[in-house]
Amino acid sequence: MLTEDIKENRKINKALHYMMQLAFIEIRSATSLNAAKKFADIFHNTPMMLSNSSSTSEDQIILDKLLQRAKNHGMEDYMKKLSLVALESIDRPES
Repeated sequence: MLTEDIKENRKINKALHYMMQLAFIEIRSATSLNAAKKFADIFHNTPMMLSNSSSTSEDQIILDKLLQRAKNHGMEDYMKKLSLVALESIDRPES
């Protein structure tokens, strides 16, 4: 079981969940099958990797792998921006 202290420091893990949520929205709203396939390929292993992750270093490895897959699909810049938005959203206080 993770302590509250550790949970608080898992920002990348939370950001990856947020990114995955946005990827599902992108897939659902994609106007081309090719775009949907790119998002699906980039994120398809993310749920299992997140369920097996137990540290911030493992979370970082998942993010790095995701960014590498995005680069392979020509979406590296987009995914880097998405990760920044996700990390910023984690830092915002909830209303």
